[in-house]
Parts: sequence; C-alpha cells; structure tokens
Amino acid sequence: MALPDRLSPSQLTDPLVRARLYRDIRRQTPRVSRKSWYSYTVAPGEVLMPELVAYRAYRSKRLKWVVLAAAGMTDYRLALEGGETLQLPSLEWLRDRLRYYMKLEAVNVTPSPVRAKAPLVTTLPELTLPDNLSASEALQAALTALAEPTPLVSPADEVGDESLNRQRNAIDAKLAAVKEALAHLERK
Repeated sequence: MALPDRLSPSQLTDPLVRARLYRDIRRQTPRVSRKSWYSYTVAPGEVLMPELVAYRAYRSKRLKWVVLAAAGMTDYRLALEGGETLQLPSLEWLRDRLRYYMKLEAVNVTPSPVRAKAPLVTTLPELTLPDNLSASEALQAALTALAEPTPLVSPADEVGDESLNRQRNAIDAKLAAVKEALAHLERK
C-alpha cells in the first residue's frame, strides 16, 4: 500500500472541505505574503500536459491538481491555454492550507461558506409540531427532518457560493427543525 502524498487533496476526505481548498487556490486567498504566490506562463507545448507545468513549477508532477485548480479547470482532459499566466501558490502556502483544512476535518468542522448577498430559498418542508405530540413522536419528527436529503456538492460540480449556500441552508433548516423538536420536548 502506497503512502499518501502529503500535498495531495485526497488527504481531505470531506468533498466540501476539498472544494474550499480548490476555491482558495482559484481566488488566491489568503495571501500571506508576496512570496506565497507567483506567476507561471503556460508554454504552447504544455497545453495538454498539466503535469509538465506542475513539474516545472514545483519539481513534482503529482501537483498537477494545483495547476488545474489555478486554471479553473475541473476536467484533466481539457487543455490549458498557451500563453496563459497562472498564479500558483508556493509549496509553503499549500502545506499550510492543507494543514488548516485537515485540522478542521479532525474536529469535524466544515468551514461555513460565504453567504450569498440575497438569501437563497430552500425547498425543504417546514417541520411543525402539534402541541399534543408525545416525547417519542417529537423525536420521530426530529429524526424525519434529519432524514430529508441534503443537496450535495460533488467533486465534479462547479463549486460556487450558490451551491455551497444551498447545502448550508438545507443543513440550517434541519438543525432548526431538530432544535424546535427538542424545545418541544423540554416544554413537556
């Protein structure tokens, strides 16, 4: 069994956390210092070989995922544009961000997505509890709310604020339904 690469996104098991890392690379955030990012111009002979760009930039072909994320590409089979200037993060920046997100995963915290300017409408049904429910019925209603499917963001999706907010709003609605059910139990 091969050991995992320390600078591999596969170290992050949560696809939402991995999507946040890709988004950080595309947006070039956070900029710790001027040395944390540098420019790389794609040569005409490198357009179909992101691993060659990664090798020339980082001395490792395994970091082609960084090149693709910086180029805003989600498919390895697409071609880079010749003459395009990519802003690539330094190895220190990559190590720091991977450590940051791995620590968040270790304590089971998904960073909250950036909220959209306009609130998104959720399609989840409201959970209303009648006053005559017993404790077991209230718990059943809370579990039913948790069982509602959450809109997922798959690694193949183009991850943006809208898709992250859609998932966050669905999770918030479930949490509110569970809190309401627990509050109903405490009142009884």
